[in-house]
Amino acid sequence: MRTEEEGTYGAENFKDTITKRVKQERLDELMTLQQAVNFANNKELIGSTMKTFVEGYIPEKDLYAGRTYGDAPTIDNYVFFKSDIELMSGKIVDVKITDFKEYDLLGELVK
Repeated sequence: MRTEEEGTYGAENFKDTITKRVKQERLDELMTLQQAVNFANNKELIGSTMKTFVEGYIPEKDLYAGRTYGDAPTIDNYVFFKSDIELMSGKIVDVKITDFKEYDLLGELVK
């Protein structure tokens, strides 16, 4: 089964493609490297205050989820933080970064 990306010039002329196993091995290796890069970048952010776009509230965790100006939806970090006041999605707030996980930041709302 061929799975060229639509609109990729010349791909239809390739005779062989790599196996799913090799694709997965390469993806796993890249994700491991990316985790290390993201870990180092997130560590540098501890103590900084970031403008954060509120995307929503997660009631079971009592946390808001947002993104900074540099975070693309469905791709980049979330910023998770608590607030004792109700925040509407779309609001931009200041969040002081206090910790991080593999990909996400944890913080406190700056009042």
